[in-house]
Amino acid sequence: MILVSVVADPLDASSHDEQAFEGLRAAMEAALTQSAQWAAERGFDVSVVLATGDPRKMLVATIEAKQPDLVVIASRPPQGGIRFGNVAVSVSDYLLRHLGDLPVLLLS
Repeated sequence: MILVSVVADPLDASSHDEQAFEGLRAAMEAALTQSAQWAAERGFDVSVVLATGDPRKMLVATIEAKQPDLVVIASRPPQGGIRFGNVAVSVSDYLLRHLGDLPVLLLS
């Protein structure tokens, strides 16, 4: 089992934004560690990946590098999403379109 989370790059270079970014990164790292520990206690072989950047591109790159048998994506209602013209596309929508023939389980 590979647990992956992505922290988006800060939007600007201000020290306030950098502090918020570092706080979010630390919180995501702690959550991943806790989830990995929970799964390991139940007998799963677990590894963790915490990436920084565009969530769509980082998730696709990680999936391509790790080559899992199945990808499980948790979806949430779009909050603006990524804009392509007049259409907002969520990260899960993007992944479904860019993972080729890899089986994907979408949880909503």
